[in-house]
Amino acid sequence: MYILSLAIALVSLAVHTSASFLSVLASHPELSQFNAYLSQFPRLTTTINTVDNATLLIPSNTAFTKWLQNTTPPLTPSDIENTLNYHIIHGTFPTASFTSTAQFVPSFLTNTSYSNVTEGLLVGLINIDGNPQIRSGLGTNSSIVTPDLIANGGLIHILDSVLQLPQSQSTTAAALNLSFYTAILQAGSFLSNEEINFTDAIVGLPDVTYFFPNTAGALAMFKSMSSTLTHQQRDAMLEYHVVTGFVGVSSDLTNMEVIRTVQGSNLTIFVGPDGSKYVNNVRIIATDYLINNGVLHTIDG
Repeated sequence: MYILSLAIALVSLAVHTSASFLSVLASHPELSQFNAYLSQFPRLTTTINTVDNATLLIPSNTAFTKWLQNTTPPLTPSDIENTLNYHIIHGTFPTASFTSTAQFVPSFLTNTSYSNVTEGLLVGLINIDGNPQIRSGLGTNSSIVTPDLIANGGLIHILDSVLQLPQSQSTTAAALNLSFYTAILQAGSFLSNEEINFTDAIVGLPDVTYFFPNTAGALAMFKSMSSTLTHQQRDAMLEYHVVTGFVGVSSDLTNMEVIRTVQGSNLTIFVGPDGSKYVNNVRIIATDYLINNGVLHTIDG
């Protein structure tokens, strides 16, 4: 109750304080690199100057230095500006509101060169062992080093690292070593020249939830079935694991919920007594990998 009351008080104070986002940012020397970017990107400055009910997730100078040194190929101005838009999220979220269950919030990044999520690429907020964290692409977490700076219109959290932009499902699968899923794509000829247009179309869908099989058992089952299937039947199998028009992070997957696949059939979500989740009785083994057109979960079949 105390934590909830504190969170509400911080939100109320953020709404009524007189200090603007820009003045609070300028008052912190450890944010000088971000403030320099504001001079470089006037549209970003306008967004921050006019936004209301938002949370800014601002990397420290040290975080920017590491990011710029470790990113290859070199970042373009567009890459930097759009990455910074990913650090602005809708809603005011004090760290007292973070829990062990991740909540996912749309960001201000809607540029279609980087995002195929209508409301904006998602950012995750989670408390891990008492430490508030920000989750971004490729399953990465950033720590909040200075929390809950209050400004007119919302809050600012200072981060120890720059958020990772969500990538395509193929890049994410490779980076996370989803080797059994990749082997299924190979076994089904989905990566062949003959099928690549179909596969690219599946990858390019907007607002998607993927349920990717990624176990040895799933690979063995697919191999035993696929040898007798036509290309069209194999395509339908892949489409059966894809839902569009619904970015279903794990907290949105509720018991007995029915969702429709690209293939046309329905999937039903079940939640076990221990909180484990299943899609058509197949266990969901890893959740909430943020990708540039939605979210990816892995399943046991």
